[in-house]
Amino acid sequence: MQGEALSEYCSAGATYRDQRFAISSQVTLRLITFTPPQERASTAVVFVAGRISLIEGWKEVLREMTKDFTVHYVETREKISSEVKGKAGYGVEDIAGDLNHLIDQLDLPPGRYILCGSSLGATAILECYRSLTKKPRCLVLIAPNAAFRVPFFWKAVVTLFYPGLYALIRPTVKWYLRSTAMRLMRQIHGN
Repeated sequence: MQGEALSEYCSAGATYRDQRFAISSQVTLRLITFTPPQERASTAVVFVAGRISLIEGWKEVLREMTKDFTVHYVETREKISSEVKGKAGYGVEDIAGDLNHLIDQLDLPPGRYILCGSSLGATAILECYRSLTKKPRCLVLIAPNAAFRVPFFWKAVVTLFYPGLYALIRPTVKWYLRSTAMRLMRQIHGN
């Protein structure tokens, strides 16, 4: 994403910094920090989107949050913007470990930040919470995954594809997730 395009994701007058954040010698994440024009809240937000979520899907939310809050938007290790060298895990525990490291390195006083996430991001937040040395003020969890069942075929695809090539299979994965969610909703509602 071009630096200028990031201005579309924050409130008028807010500034942003797009940076690479080294978690380890193997993993580097993208971290975008949005700072409001006048900080009205002394609490920052660390925002962790879900597995297939892109920043585009959170545009309106980020615009509203950046009116008052500094927002640290984290793109986790499975995103194309991340750099992963060698063999690395992509499980909830791995992402939670990344969040622990990131929060330890950010200048966030205990009780003065909010951890906010959706889907896999929310699940990773739940996983990392117990081992955080600097606890947040609160957690905002949007649809955390209790379990993410993946057919054997999809496990093989994920194993065989280089993470940078996921963009090629993303439409099929989205279709699968949508159709599975719709099937579950029909079961819940008895239709």
